[in-house]
Amino acid sequence: MSAFLTKIQYAVVILLCVALGGALIDDRAAWHAYYAAVILASLFCLLRAKLIVEWFLRSPFWVKVFLVAIIMVGGLELSWSLVYGQQEEGLVINIGENYYQLSSIYSRHFYSGLAMVISIPLFICLYGVKIYQRPIFLIFMAMGLFVFLLVVLVLGIDEWQNTSSRVQLKGDWPITTAMEYFFIIIMLFSFGKGVDTLSIIKKGSGIIVAVCGFIFVWLTDTRSVLVLLTLYCIWYVGKSFPSCPRNIRLLIILTLSMVVLGCLYHFNVANRLFSTYFEIVQYFNGQPNTSMGGRFSMWKGSIFAILESPWSNGIGERYFYLQQYVMLNEYSNRAALEAMLYHVHNEYLDALSLKGIKGLLVMLLLFSSGVLMAVKDKIISGDFAFFLLLIMIYCLFDSFFIHPDLVMLFCVISALYFSLGRDSIIQSRLVQGNG
Repeated sequence: MSAFLTKIQYAVVILLCVALGGALIDDRAAWHAYYAAVILASLFCLLRAKLIVEWFLRSPFWVKVFLVAIIMVGGLELSWSLVYGQQEEGLVINIGENYYQLSSIYSRHFYSGLAMVISIPLFICLYGVKIYQRPIFLIFMAMGLFVFLLVVLVLGIDEWQNTSSRVQLKGDWPITTAMEYFFIIIMLFSFGKGVDTLSIIKKGSGIIVAVCGFIFVWLTDTRSVLVLLTLYCIWYVGKSFPSCPRNIRLLIILTLSMVVLGCLYHFNVANRLFSTYFEIVQYFNGQPNTSMGGRFSMWKGSIFAILESPWSNGIGERYFYLQQYVMLNEYSNRAALEAMLYHVHNEYLDALSLKGIKGLLVMLLLFSSGVLMAVKDKIISGDFAFFLLLIMIYCLFDSFFIHPDLVMLFCVISALYFSLGRDSIIQSRLVQGNG
């Protein structure tokens, strides 16, 4: 039985890697792999049902809180989307010449909640497995990324981004693609360092991944992900730099310097960053119809909506408050009117304006318990704490739970980090069945 359960754990890890890498090309394949991993993990829990309660009771306090917070956040997303989705069923919003069905927006929140609720068996199944000690894990993830790069190089970057099949597979949300690149890079960096048997390959592939990460994330022209990637690379290099041999340090410095200079020159990143400053200046000079101006208008409109209805709102109801404020106080900002139906580019304001104070509290509980779990008790990994901090920074400038693909990948990464759990005795008893 123990050998069978161990094979289930390995199969779950491989399926989660498929979900993580497959999301770069086809989100449907990623979701199928995720569902299959959940089914196998549920089978693992079913076979060890009597020991699951003991596992939960003996697990550290912040592990319990983190798992409960995931259920609470996911359950709130599910219940809110079902209740208000039924109330506003068939409601269509007219923005300019376009008409939008609210049911499609509610379905996004529904699948985000579903991804979180069903992820619990993954955490139980993988806790303490120490997957980073298996070289096959890093090889599998690296191969997936390199295959993707070959596809892009063969098709050509422009053709891959603009082809109709790409739009059909990935939809029209470029931010999700950028964040998927970011998640892949984090996993390769975080878990690759533990593969001691492939130290030489690991150091070389780390540089390659850094190059690919800079190029392909910056190609998306997404400022929030650009900031996250820069912060992560600074933190990762700063943490691992002192332990590297001198020749590896020089190689890292040279490689990163060439990548930064090349991206600044060829991909016009500097102009993108400067445009942010000019858009802010334009907003305060009475010209709000820009990307940053739209954000300011939506944030102020969200505060107005929260004050008008602080407990909870449907999407249509919130849009009424937002539209009322923007039309009267923000020069009828077109950039805000077109985007704020879906989200307001701030997850905390989204949670408050849609689900009320309870939505904000459970989300903060999720992030804070994960950070404390990693830092205070050193249960999982310091990398996980920094990953959560970056997600919290991202939520200041964009919305997260409107993108079910990102929520699913967040659950995948969190479950893989759980494999670094320190209490291997509990995991051993789950696998061996010793009582």
